[in-house]
Amino acid sequence: MHEHHPNKAEEKDKMPPLAINLIAFSGYTLAIILLTGQTFPWRDSIRNFYIGGRNIGIFMSTMTFCATWLSAASIVGFTTWMVYDGAAAFAGSVNGWLLGLIPMPLAVLRLRASKCVSVPEFVGKFYGDSRLMRLGGAVLLASYVPYIAIQFKAFGLVASHMLGIPYGFSSTALVYLFVLYTTFGGYRSVAKSDALNLIVILIGVLVAALELNINLKPIWTAIRDISTYSPSKLNLSRSPAESLQIISSALAWGLGVAANPQYGIRIIACRKHNDAFAVLSISPFLIGLVYLLLSSMALIISSIPSMSLQGANPEGLLNLLDSQCSSLVASLFSVSVMAAAVSTANSQLLLAASAICHDIGGLGRDSISSIPTKGTNQDHWMLWNRGAILIIATTALVMSHIPNYDIMFVGRLSWTFVAVSFLTPIYLPRKLGNRMSFAIISWSLIIHTILCGLRIPPEVSMLITMGFQGIAIIPWGEIRIR
Repeated sequence: MHEHHPNKAEEKDKMPPLAINLIAFSGYTLAIILLTGQTFPWRDSIRNFYIGGRNIGIFMSTMTFCATWLSAASIVGFTTWMVYDGAAAFAGSVNGWLLGLIPMPLAVLRLRASKCVSVPEFVGKFYGDSRLMRLGGAVLLASYVPYIAIQFKAFGLVASHMLGIPYGFSSTALVYLFVLYTTFGGYRSVAKSDALNLIVILIGVLVAALELNINLKPIWTAIRDISTYSPSKLNLSRSPAESLQIISSALAWGLGVAANPQYGIRIIACRKHNDAFAVLSISPFLIGLVYLLLSSMALIISSIPSMSLQGANPEGLLNLLDSQCSSLVASLFSVSVMAAAVSTANSQLLLAASAICHDIGGLGRDSISSIPTKGTNQDHWMLWNRGAILIIATTALVMSHIPNYDIMFVGRLSWTFVAVSFLTPIYLPRKLGNRMSFAIISWSLIIHTILCGLRIPPEVSMLITMGFQGIAIIPWGEIRIR
């Protein structure tokens, strides 16, 4: 086993850590401004604002798809979870997340053929009931705002950690600078910032994993030590209750990913059908690489009993990397967490604004034909959308200051509601009568809410609710077929 030297990396730094953090943070800020500034028109078409005019190529679509996938919750939350639970965390989260990619090709032709600018609009059109469009928009808003708050909290904590400024100031001033700046530019601006964010994430995670392998111990040595001193962390043969929890977690995350409109909208925005299929083919390799690097970091950390994360928030992981890596590497990883937070927040802000202005508020009404295409009405529409973004961001920012905000639980809860609302409408063949679709989805949401209120884990509640959907759909599907 390698000898552990806590401050060995820090002694090699030629610059103070704060100076390195300032340079890294300033470089990221400048790159975001320069890259997205050219796609920030105050006057724009709604179709271009929501989905980039359905003209986004393979490279940019892949980058924004992967960057949106890798939130601060997945980077910090998964790594922390794996430090404590080992292989069970990987099986319950990463396996589930990647499982959600499997059915996505089935949705490509259906979503793209709809000519819609939002997934709730697609659901409403496909089943012939505008109420499904409004219901879908409401679910998106209720699910995304708490999740955006997770990203804001992580963003503020990282900025405060890097720059030594109060959390309240960092989470407010910097959130408005980064997230609103990119989101106000619409889908193209979000996609461009996501391309930068994914590159930053890949670099930050890669250098941190490499340095832990060099400074502490290689990953194969860490696995050997864990198998000797704490073999339960590598063991999936656990009690029936724990095994059920792992399986239910994987299913919940997988179904949530498959049904999540933030990925569906990226399929719709692709230039061609084949581009969308290419994105779904390439993305698992980039996403998988990040998770493998994070897993190696978690295993190395957990193989040294004397090391502690000091809590499940981002600061615990960042403090540990500060002590074990050079200031430059620790700074790059910190910026990568910040980039992950920005990439998820700006995507969901744009979709939440669409939910308010297009799906719920009546601006979109029952058909895309009601969207203004030019003139003053179009300008008013754009103003409403940007105003909605500002209001949603402010609400999420206030929520991010709630003490003891449980990042992983909020994520689990949000994704299960998304799965209950959109999985069946997106993937089920068209069997149901117009009004029965709305009734089944509405009752499913009520049942899921009641079960979660009874403190049943969100994953288990979701599986029970999906079972109800299946039972309700079978007879009505037969009636439709006749």
